[in-house]
Amino acid sequence: MKSLIHLLFLLFYVLSFGQEQNILWQRVVSRDSINKVNDVTSTSDGGFIIGGNRQKQFESFTSNYNTDIYIIKLDYNGEIIWEKTIGDENRNLLKSINKTNDSGYIVGAWDKSRDTIQRNNGQLHIRDLYKILKVNSKGEIEFEKTFSGTKDDFIFSVKQTSDDGYIIGGHSNSKAGKDLVKSVEWGKDWWVFKLDKDLNIEWQHTIGGGRSEYLSEVIETKDKGFLFTGYSDSKGGLYDKYPNENNQNDFFIVKTDAKGVFKWVKMYGGARDDQLRKVIETRDGGFLLGGVSNSSIGEHKKARLKGSKDIWLVKIDESGMFEWDRSLGGIGLDELGSIQEMSNGDLLIGGSIEVDFRLCEDGSYRGNREYYVVKLNEAGIEKWSKKIGGKNNDFLTSALEHHSNELFLAGTSYSFLSEGRKKGKFNRDIWLLNVDVTKENSLNNDIKVSTLKSKIIFKSRVHKITSIEFYTKEGTFISKIDGTNKRFLTLKKN
Repeated sequence: MKSLIHLLFLLFYVLSFGQEQNILWQRVVSRDSINKVNDVTSTSDGGFIIGGNRQKQFESFTSNYNTDIYIIKLDYNGEIIWEKTIGDENRNLLKSINKTNDSGYIVGAWDKSRDTIQRNNGQLHIRDLYKILKVNSKGEIEFEKTFSGTKDDFIFSVKQTSDDGYIIGGHSNSKAGKDLVKSVEWGKDWWVFKLDKDLNIEWQHTIGGGRSEYLSEVIETKDKGFLFTGYSDSKGGLYDKYPNENNQNDFFIVKTDAKGVFKWVKMYGGARDDQLRKVIETRDGGFLLGGVSNSSIGEHKKARLKGSKDIWLVKIDESGMFEWDRSLGGIGLDELGSIQEMSNGDLLIGGSIEVDFRLCEDGSYRGNREYYVVKLNEAGIEKWSKKIGGKNNDFLTSALEHHSNELFLAGTSYSFLSEGRKKGKFNRDIWLLNVDVTKENSLNNDIKVSTLKSKIIFKSRVHKITSIEFYTKEGTFISKIDGTNKRFLTLKKN
C-alpha cells in the first residue's frame, strides 16, 4: 500500500425518489403534449432557462408529427416566470439554448423547409435546415433565420461570441449551394460557421473524412478562438496523425483561432463506440470532454469499462494533450447529460444510470433509468454520487450548481401520469428538482485514517464503508476493495 498516493472512499448513500428531506422543491411540468428537455442553462438573475420540445401526437412518431420549440423561464425558487411555444405545421426541434450578452437567449433548432428533395430510394423528403432564433428576456422573438445547403442540415450548437456575433455548429449531408460553400463528400460532415452581429457569415468550414462526423457542441475559448467537438468514424484527411483504425466512433476535437484557422486536431477513443456529448473549458486553460463509451482499455483510453455503456470523461490540456480519463456509471447503459466546473473547482457530472434490472422475454436484462449525479475533484477523483428516480425511466439533461450545497436538476421523466393524459409509450413530462447535498459534501470530512506499523484503519463517525478505491496521484485507478458495511475497515500492509 506504500505506493498508493490517493484514496477515494465510496460511502453508501443513495437518495431515492421518496426522500423528501433532500429535495427542497420539485416541479413536474405537464401540458397537453409530450414534453422533453434538451438544453438548460442558468440565468443572470439566479434562475434558469429550459429549452425543449412539445409534441401533440401521442400514438406514434412519424415523419409528419408536429413538434414545437418549448422554452420555460424559471426564477430562483423554480416558479415559472414565462413559457413560450414556437412552431408551425412542420417539425421544429430545439437542440441548443444559451444566454446572450443583452440578457436574452439564442436558440438553435432543426427546421423543416418548405421544399422537398429526392432520396436515393426515390422517396420524397422534406429537408431539414439550421434555424436560429433570438428571444429577449421576456421570451419575445426578436429575429429568426435559417441556413442551409442543398440537402439535410442538422444544427446542434449555437452561442453568442464576445464580439456580439454567433458561432454555429452541426452536421450536414448537403452539396454546395445556398449558404454552404464546400460540399459534403461522404456521409455526414461537420458544417460550422461564424456570424457577425448582423448575421452575415464571416467564415465557414466543412470538416470531415471518409465516413461520417457528428457535431455535439462548440464553445468560444478564453483566447477568443473556438473548440468544435463531437465524434467521428472516419480516417484519412484531417485524421492522418490520429487514425481511427476500427471505423468506430471516437471523440473528435478541432481547435481554431478567432478567424477559423486550424490550430490542432485530436481524436480519443477505444476499439468500440465512443461518442462525445459535452465540453467545458476549465480554469487551468484545458478542457474537459464528456460523452459515452463502450470501449475497453486501449492505446487512447485508460479508464476501464464498468458496464455496457459508460459515461466517459477525458481531461486534456490547452494543446489537446491527454491528462486523465474516467469511467462513471453502473453495469448497464448509462448516458451523459451535462458537465460543469463548480465555483470551488470541483466537477459536477449529470446523466442517467440504468438500475433495477429485470429479465425480458427476449432473454436480455434491462432496467429503468434514474437521474445520476457525480461530484469529482479537479483531478477526476470521485467525491460522491447520487441517484434519484421514479417508477419508470427518468433522463437527466442537466445538473447545475445552484448554491453552495444545492443542485438544480432538469430532465425528462416517464414516471408521472398527469390527469387526462393518454396511457402508452410516450408519457413524458419535464421533471425539475432542487436538491440539498449538504450530507454528500460532508462525507469527505467524515473519515479518519490511522496508519500503524502493519495495518491501516479507516473509521467513519456516521456512514458505513461499502468499498475503497485506490488511485495514483494522477488519478489512475489501481484497485477496489469491498468494505464490510460497518463504520470501520482494517487493511493489512503489503
